[in-house]
Amino acid sequence: MRCVVPALALSTLLVAACAKQDAPPVADASAAPTINLTDLAGQWTAVTTAVGSDSVLVTFTMTASADPMNWSMTFSGREQPVAMSVGVSGDSILIQSEPYESALRPGVEVSVNGSMRLVDGALVGPSVAHYATTGPDSVLNLWITATRAP
Repeated sequence: MRCVVPALALSTLLVAACAKQDAPPVADASAAPTINLTDLAGQWTAVTTAVGSDSVLVTFTMTASADPMNWSMTFSGREQPVAMSVGVSGDSILIQSEPYESALRPGVEVSVNGSMRLVDGALVGPSVAHYATTGPDSVLNLWITATRAP
């Protein structure tokens, strides 16, 4: 009887060790949240602050389109809109502006890139202004909050 108990315990352990393990559930890639540019088409009023600040640096009107190459931003007091191209990655909109004269630093060329997400009806996210200057102030980290214009 003493030999049977250890043999039975060993065989139970061996069966348990060799049993097929259930594979972990596979995430459904099609369930990833996405954003549709058509749903964002129209005018948006945007405010820009420095990251970590609530002081508004610049306001502008953003025109969104279903066409990712037909977005623009227009600063108050300027007639010419600045062209933007956008892309979609899941629930984020990736933005890139063409170079333009800075609204914060007159006479200095700047381009902006970043991302935005739709949160509670507003487009929000970080962006980086790249100035055509050298030195420690050649970039500025910004936060954009855009609400649909009435």
